[in-house]
Amino acid sequence: QNGILLATRLTNNYNPNSGEHFLSILDPITGSMKTKRPTKIEGEIAGIVEFQNDVFYVSEDAVNFINKSTGQLHWKKGIRTNPELTAEKDGKIYLHDKRSGGLKVLDLQSKSLSDLNTNQLNF
Repeated sequence: QNGILLATRLTNNYNPNSGEHFLSILDPITGSMKTKRPTKIEGEIAGIVEFQNDVFYVSEDAVNFINKSTGQLHWKKGIRTNPELTAEKDGKIYLHDKRSGGLKVLDLQSKSLSDLNTNQLNF
């Protein structure tokens, strides 16, 4: 189950500030990738928390889980937020959901997402 998480970014010569971001998992024993292709993610990685089967990541645009064996994301589209609008306490991530405008609570163990506040908040 162990591997090395690699974050990569592809840019083009015409616009070096643009680019697509990917996560890959490298098997340190065999030197090969654990998945057939890198997993495209939303934004540059700002932080990660590793679990037995998954890695939770916070990017500049969203949060999500990636399965360490398959490379699949838990949600097809991550929960849109900013790293500075997230906080962790007692195994829960509190975050501002850009789509709804409300505050959400994400339980890191069960991967369940619930509303803390549904009022529209602007930051």
